[in-house]
Amino acid sequence: MFRGDTVQRHSTAGDGSGFDSRFDAAFQPGFDDDVDLRVFDDVDRIEPSVAVEPAPVALVDRFVVAIWAVGVALVVAPIVAILVIADQQRNATLDQGGFVVYSLVSSLTPFLLALGVATLVGSLFLLAHRWERRR
Repeated sequence: MFRGDTVQRHSTAGDGSGFDSRFDAAFQPGFDDDVDLRVFDDVDRIEPSVAVEPAPVALVDRFVVAIWAVGVALVVAPIVAILVIADQQRNATLDQGGFVVYSLVSSLTPFLLALGVATLVGSLFLLAHRWERRR
């Protein structure tokens, strides 16, 4: 319940200083605006005493191989599906259900081919990025 004369503060000090941990120190009572903050500019210039080399990144890992497999499947599967359905249509063995599948495959083939090519090109960009990081 709310008591009119008591305000609950989130104090980390616990000494009743009025420090509210939810807000930045600049907005707390007693903040000194004249503090010289240029002292902290040298922190960026500190160099480690031991040079740390980044771990080498493998160009090809399981993730890249999986991307290649998906890309090749997205390029090859629609072409094979169109060839199989076109062969059935040529031999007049395409029934009504086959016509629906033919319509679906023929409408999705351009998009799947484009997606497969984009996947393979994207994997080349990934490899180029990794190659550049290794240099």
